[in-house]
Amino acid sequence: MIIQSLHGVFSISIAPENEDKLLVRSNNIDSLCRLFDKRRVKSINFPSRAYGVSICKEELSNVLIKMVKQIDYDDFDQYMSDLVLEKENLFVNIVQ
Repeated sequence: MIIQSLHGVFSISIAPENEDKLLVRSNNIDSLCRLFDKRRVKSINFPSRAYGVSICKEELSNVLIKMVKQIDYDDFDQYMSDLVLEKENLFVNIVQ
Protein backbone atom coordinates (compact mmCIF):
# COMPACT_ATOMS: atom_id res chain seq x y z
CA MET A 1 0.00 0.00 0.00
CA ILE A 2 1.29 3.50 -0.86
CA ILE A 3 0.30 6.45 1.31
CA GLN A 4 0.99 10.05 0.46
CA SER A 5 0.45 12.61 3.21
CA LEU A 6 1.84 15.86 4.55
CA HIS A 7 4.40 13.71 6.35
CA GLY A 8 5.73 12.16 3.14
CA VAL A 9 5.25 9.19 0.83
CA PHE A 10 5.28 5.73 2.40
CA SER A 11 5.08 2.17 1.22
CA ILE A 12 3.60 -0.35 3.65
CA SER A 13 4.03 -4.09 3.26
CA ILE A 14 4.39 -7.25 5.30
CA ALA A 15 7.83 -7.40 6.90
CA PRO A 16 9.92 -10.10 5.20
CA GLU A 17 11.48 -11.30 8.46
CA ASN A 18 8.18 -11.57 10.38
CA GLU A 19 4.76 -11.92 8.75
CA ASP A 20 3.07 -10.61 11.93
CA LYS A 21 4.80 -7.24 11.46
CA LEU A 22 4.55 -4.55 8.80
CA LEU A 23 7.37 -2.62 7.18
CA VAL A 24 6.81 1.10 6.57
CA ARG A 25 9.33 2.30 3.98
CA SER A 26 10.29 5.67 2.58
CA ASN A 27 13.12 7.10 0.54
CA ASN A 28 13.24 10.07 2.92
CA ILE A 29 14.47 9.45 6.46
CA ASP A 30 12.94 12.72 7.71
CA SER A 31 9.48 11.58 6.60
CA LEU A 32 9.73 8.46 8.75
CA CYS A 33 11.17 10.43 11.68
CA ARG A 34 8.06 12.65 11.67
CA LEU A 35 5.94 9.60 12.49
CA PHE A 36 8.32 7.34 14.40
CA ASP A 37 11.17 7.71 16.87
CA LYS A 38 14.36 8.28 14.85
CA ARG A 39 16.10 5.46 16.75
CA ARG A 40 13.65 3.00 15.14
CA VAL A 41 14.31 4.13 11.56
CA LYS A 42 16.76 1.78 9.86
CA SER A 43 18.53 1.82 6.55
CA ILE A 44 17.18 -1.07 4.46
CA ASN A 45 18.28 -2.76 1.28
CA PHE A 46 15.35 -1.97 -0.97
CA PRO A 47 15.70 -0.29 -4.39
CA SER A 48 13.18 2.55 -4.23
CA ARG A 49 12.73 2.97 -0.47
CA ALA A 50 16.01 3.30 1.46
CA TYR A 51 14.65 3.55 5.03
CA GLY A 52 12.16 1.54 7.02
CA VAL A 53 10.47 0.94 10.35
CA SER A 54 9.07 -2.41 11.47
CA ILE A 55 5.74 -2.02 13.28
CA CYS A 56 2.79 -4.11 14.42
CA LYS A 57 -0.63 -3.75 12.81
CA GLU A 58 -2.06 -1.98 15.85
CA GLU A 59 0.64 0.68 15.70
CA LEU A 60 -0.07 1.23 12.00
CA SER A 61 -3.72 1.70 12.87
CA ASN A 62 -2.78 4.36 15.43
CA VAL A 63 -0.50 6.15 12.95
CA LEU A 64 -3.24 6.20 10.30
CA ILE A 65 -5.75 7.59 12.80
CA LYS A 66 -3.25 10.29 13.74
CA MET A 67 -2.77 11.19 10.06
CA VAL A 68 -6.52 11.42 9.44
CA LYS A 69 -6.97 13.67 12.49
CA GLN A 70 -4.38 16.06 11.04
CA ILE A 71 -6.35 16.67 7.84
CA ASP A 72 -7.24 20.33 7.45
CA TYR A 73 -10.93 19.97 6.66
CA ASP A 74 -11.27 23.73 6.05
CA ASP A 75 -9.17 23.34 2.90
CA PHE A 76 -10.38 19.84 2.04
CA ASP A 77 -13.19 20.93 -0.30
CA GLN A 78 -10.82 23.23 -2.19
CA TYR A 79 -8.19 20.50 -2.43
CA MET A 80 -10.72 17.99 -3.77
CA SER A 81 -12.07 20.47 -6.32
CA ASP A 82 -8.52 21.18 -7.57
CA LEU A 83 -7.75 17.48 -7.87
CA VAL A 84 -8.29 16.13 -11.38
CA LEU A 85 -9.55 12.55 -11.15
CA GLU A 86 -9.73 11.34 -14.70
CA LYS A 87 -9.67 7.57 -15.17
CA GLU A 88 -6.44 7.54 -17.15
CA ASN A 89 -4.41 9.49 -14.57
CA LEU A 90 -6.08 8.39 -11.34
CA PHE A 91 -3.35 5.84 -10.63
CA VAL A 92 -0.65 8.42 -11.40
CA ASN A 93 -2.17 10.87 -8.88
CA ILE A 94 -2.25 8.22 -6.19
CA VAL A 95 1.29 6.91 -6.74
CA GLN A 96 2.97 10.27 -7.14
